[in-house]
Amino acid sequence: MWEIVSDWNWELIIALGALALSGYTFYVQNVKAELAIYPSEEDDILYVIVENAGKSSVKDYTLQVVGMKNVDRFSEGILTGMKLTQRQASFSLAPNRTTTFPIANKIGYVFDGNFPIVTFNVYNAKGRKVDTFTCDFNMYHNQLS
Repeated sequence: MWEIVSDWNWELIIALGALALSGYTFYVQNVKAELAIYPSEEDDILYVIVENAGKSSVKDYTLQVVGMKNVDRFSEGILTGMKLTQRQASFSLAPNRTTTFPIANKIGYVFDGNFPIVTFNVYNAKGRKVDTFTCDFNMYHNQLS
């Protein structure tokens, strides 16, 4: 039996293993979905934009709010019926596409300058946590000023 093992070309086996590993690494770095979540503003409404910057589509993902700071009652009242205020929203995105979720009305924050800070968890279709993102509208507003 050891004669068979000694006849194997170990260099070839190692090279094939390295090739398989590099193929997997290429897939992970270039083909998988790559989510970015960032704040935006339009028509006095503060939004969270979810972008799929990767090369594969995202299907049946869930965006869940896990923390909100500086959200005033006026904005909570306006947004009661919207998906994200109920703490989670489902979405699917093709590569290089975006979707938006309203967070608050900007008017309530202009005078005191304390804009919302919202933290999200993103879950895939199987319910596994993919990542955590924090959108700080204070930083976004300061960049615009």
